[in-house]
Amino acid sequence: MNARQRLATWLGDRLIMFVGISVLVYMFIPILIVVAMSFNQPPSRNVYEFGSFTWHNWTHLCEPYGLCESLWRSIQIGFLSTIGATTLGTLMAFALVRPRFTGRAVTNVFIFLPMATPEIVMGSSLPAMRPIDTCVSFRRNAGRPCRPAASNRP
Repeated sequence: MNARQRLATWLGDRLIMFVGISVLVYMFIPILIVVAMSFNQPPSRNVYEFGSFTWHNWTHLCEPYGLCESLWRSIQIGFLSTIGATTLGTLMAFALVRPRFTGRAVTNVFIFLPMATPEIVMGSSLPAMRPIDTCVSFRRNAGRPCRPAASNRP
C-alpha cells in the first residue's frame, strides 16, 4: 500500500467518524436545549430566553394543573397501544408464515406499503382518497393497469 492509498484510507475512516459524530451532535442539540430550559424561570410563558436558574420545575412536577393526570393517561395509552400492536403483529406474522391462504398477496402489499410510502406523501394523499373500487382483485388484474373507477360500473 503506497502513501496515497494510506492517506485516502486514513481520511476515509476519519471522515466517516466526523460525519457520524456531527449527526449525533445535531440530533442531541434539541434535547440538550429542552433539558437546559427545564431549569429556567422565564419572565413570561412564551419567552425562550434563559431568565434565571431554578429547581422549582423539578421539585414541583405536578404543580401545573392536569400535568400528572396527562402523564398517567399517556402512559396508559402507550401501554395499551404496545399490547395491541404486539398482538396484531404476532398474529399477522403467524398468518404470513403459512404457505398459502386467501388474500396473502393483498396482506403483503398492505404490510409493505407503509415502509415504501413516505409519511408526507401518505398524509397528503389521505384526504384525496375515495372508496377503492378500481382493483378488487390483484389476480384478475395481474399485469394490467387498473381501469378508472367510472369504467368499473355497469
